[in-house]
Amino acid sequence: MKLMKMCLALFLTIGTWGISPSGIMAQDVTPDITVADQSASGRQVTIPQTVMAQDGWVVIHNSDADGNIVLPDIISEPMAVSAGTTDNVVVTLTQDPTEGQKLFAMLHIDAETMGTYEFPGPDAPVKVDDKVVVKPFVVSVAMSEPEMVPSITVADQSASGRQVTIPQTVMAQDGWVVIHNSDADGNIVLPDIISEPMAVSAGTTDNVVVTLTQDPTEGQKLFAMLHIDAETMGTYEFPGPDAPVKVDDKVVVKPFVVSVPPTTMPVTGGDAGSSLPWLIGGVVLALLGGLWFRRRNGLVQA
Repeated sequence: MKLMKMCLALFLTIGTWGISPSGIMAQDVTPDITVADQSASGRQVTIPQTVMAQDGWVVIHNSDADGNIVLPDIISEPMAVSAGTTDNVVVTLTQDPTEGQKLFAMLHIDAETMGTYEFPGPDAPVKVDDKVVVKPFVVSVAMSEPEMVPSITVADQSASGRQVTIPQTVMAQDGWVVIHNSDADGNIVLPDIISEPMAVSAGTTDNVVVTLTQDPTEGQKLFAMLHIDAETMGTYEFPGPDAPVKVDDKVVVKPFVVSVPPTTMPVTGGDAGSSLPWLIGGVVLALLGGLWFRRRNGLVQA
């Protein structure tokens, strides 16, 4: 009974203070925001830490030419943050950042319709000592890889059977290199190709060996052309989606000339003239040997 009276007295005391029982353990929280200069990841920036006395928002403001904050417009999606401490808050900008751009991170309360950013309106900026909690930081932008410009390098060459070699291809995406013939005037023959389509990967590929579908002839002019691999990957579809690669609206194609090594009969002996004395000598020796054999065996009278 005595214990029950003590608990009742404590409860009444808490009620007099005007706070809930859970408020006994609560501590005053001073809102704050921690920022850091950083390299933007696409349109995302990271706020290392927020400290809130109640649920709210972190938003990003731009700066003007003089480096001052631009108000009231924000250049980010409002990012909800909970009461207490939140680390590494990722905020998405609504525009691409630029190199060396100065931004401002600001805290707002979530005051009326919870979970909905209402500013201008009830979701006012958070203040400490009558000063808005806002801090500047600078973003850098990682240099993007230079765009791969498709190209093809060719060279006049001696064909190896039905194989020709393309010294280099540069592709912005996976694709093909194919060989076209030329007509009597040296112009490219389209659309038929005279090779097996040879797959080439995005990026740079050296020494691409392409197999022709017919024997080349001496001095034949050929054309090497690039195509994309657009639909069924790994299957050459042209005419169809695997269209020729273009740069500045021009097809990437280059001519080259093949030579064909002459076909020669194999040589197994020396000069015929130089072997004649040996041949005559052999015949004479054979005749003398036969005569000696016949005389020895009494087949020839002395």
